[in-house]
Amino acid sequence: MKLAIISTAAVSVLLLSCAVAWADNPSPVSGSNQDRQQELKAQSAAIDNNWNLEVALSAQSYRKSPTLENEFNLASGYQHTGRAALAIPLYQDVVAHGQFIAGQAVYDYRHGAAPPRDRYNLSDEAQRRIDQIVGG
Repeated sequence: MKLAIISTAAVSVLLLSCAVAWADNPSPVSGSNQDRQQELKAQSAAIDNNWNLEVALSAQSYRKSPTLENEFNLASGYQHTGRAALAIPLYQDVVAHGQFIAGQAVYDYRHGAAPPRDRYNLSDEAQRRIDQIVGG
């Protein structure tokens, strides 16, 4: 019983650490704590490669709080589920408006992996993904 409680607490702390890394530059339009929890659930789904759940949760987050980060995350989910036609227009909007937004890859702290050191400009990453989709 103690091991299960400790394991649950450790996973919670690790996911919280992931959230902190993701939110380095929050948008000027910030949502409620409940909205942020929704975004974290979407990120956890992406970490677990459950992209259909990530799309569902990211779409809800984007409707409630249409930030560039939420738009980028929804586009990423569409891309990973083979819906490039939906991903590209969202990425294009991020390219046009996300030049001053920094991003950082989300990774799974639960397995003790070293954090990625790469940070990127959201606009540049969105363009890179468009190029990847269209084969450029």
